[in-house]
Amino acid sequence: MTDKKPLVVLIHGFLGHPEEFGELIPLLQSHGYATHQVCLPEHGNEPGYIANITWHDLLSHCHTDLDRITIDYSDIHLIGFSLGGALSLVLSAQRPTDFKSLTLVAAPCKPVFNLEFGQYHIKNFFNRFLPGLPRHQWNTGFPKPMFYPHDLIRLYRQMDSLFTAVQDSAPRLALPTLLLHSAYDLTIPYEHSEWLHAAIPAETNLVTLLDCGHQVFPHKVKGTVGQSVIHHIQTVDQRYLTRLTG
Repeated sequence: MTDKKPLVVLIHGFLGHPEEFGELIPLLQSHGYATHQVCLPEHGNEPGYIANITWHDLLSHCHTDLDRITIDYSDIHLIGFSLGGALSLVLSAQRPTDFKSLTLVAAPCKPVFNLEFGQYHIKNFFNRFLPGLPRHQWNTGFPKPMFYPHDLIRLYRQMDSLFTAVQDSAPRLALPTLLLHSAYDLTIPYEHSEWLHAAIPAETNLVTLLDCGHQVFPHKVKGTVGQSVIHHIQTVDQRYLTRLTG
């Protein structure tokens, strides 16, 4: 490859799908950015069994994917949604010179258990016995990885370990960071982004969304979300160019 356009790497959420970023991809491309959507293990068009992997496996996959794709790009921006946001934050702390900016959308920083996740789990469980239920229509309509009731304790232990890494990593971030979060998010409470906003020492901007819940993508890209992401990335790029020509 000889394409040296700036690159935006996007990491989807737990039980999510690379395409859930929706119209954000063509929006970024229309502003001259190449894009790469990380597909986490056991996710994607042929999702598997989520209890087969740990968050360390997910993070290792992100590192490998970044090593493979980013060698052909000089300027890289990172965007993570939900679990992908938590992974992105830890990645940024572990690779402090690899990225120019970080965008975290509804990123969690501590354990949560709530009705929305419980509803999905119940539906997921009954789909095993009542296959007529619309198993792929929860929130985004993309295929979802599977798990069983006995996996819940293990999954929550995994997430608790990840959130410890998030809390340890946030005070070490040196990247300009954009936080996007809905005040009406029933999955990851808004207070998580408030905590990150206070904990990250780098320049950090928190944008509050008022017209959606947790599922910012793919439906709410137009307007505030898209404008905020593009403005954040372009501002960082412009500052970098100013320093080079300064």
